[in-house]
Amino acid sequence: HLELDEKANAVSLTALRLVARMKRDWIVAGRRPAGICAAALLIAARAHGFSKHHQDVTKILRVCGMTVTNRVREFELTPAANLTLEQFHRDDIETEADPPAYSRNKIMEARAKAIQEGNTALLTSGALDNPLDGPRKSHLWRAGEKDNKRTAEFKQLYSDLEQQLEVGDETKDTIDGETPVIAAADDGKEKVVQEAEKKPAEEEKQLVVHDPSAKVPE
Repeated sequence: HLELDEKANAVSLTALRLVARMKRDWIVAGRRPAGICAAALLIAARAHGFSKHHQDVTKILRVCGMTVTNRVREFELTPAANLTLEQFHRDDIETEADPPAYSRNKIMEARAKAIQEGNTALLTSGALDNPLDGPRKSHLWRAGEKDNKRTAEFKQLYSDLEQQLEVGDETKDTIDGETPVIAAADDGKEKVVQEAEKKPAEEEKQLVVHDPSAKVPE
């Protein structure tokens, strides 16, 4: 399907050697074989002078194009990627590259340290960009991804809820600091009743004192 003609055998041998090299560089560990084989076949075909694209191998091995892209990018970061085709078949590199996950975690730790120290120059220089990410994704983490419409709506909703809760707390504090209306009304009613009970007694006392028919004891 790749139309390799008489170089099909040579491309296959190069692809097998690439898979072995990827295994030594920790690219194979934890990865599906189809993605590894597709990336190795694509790199081998290009190394032998064939102009092939990701979709050419994804149709054969039925893998996602992004998976093939990631495997190719991971191989590009290894020392073996800098060799020519003749050097790759002749020389055997003894050193092993760091696992992709390990390299990614080191970059994340360096970013966190730079943020903690406030090293803006380092953060914006691009030195902490992940080589596996494309230019657009690298720009987003440095510039900060803009909030989409849905995120903005949720932020506005949370802001409104916080304001309502603050108003409710202020109202509660005001009520707690003053005498309740019902209690004040009951207290006033009780005072009125007490005043009404005192008035007849005082009037009766006054009548007794000023009664002209009352006999004055001799």
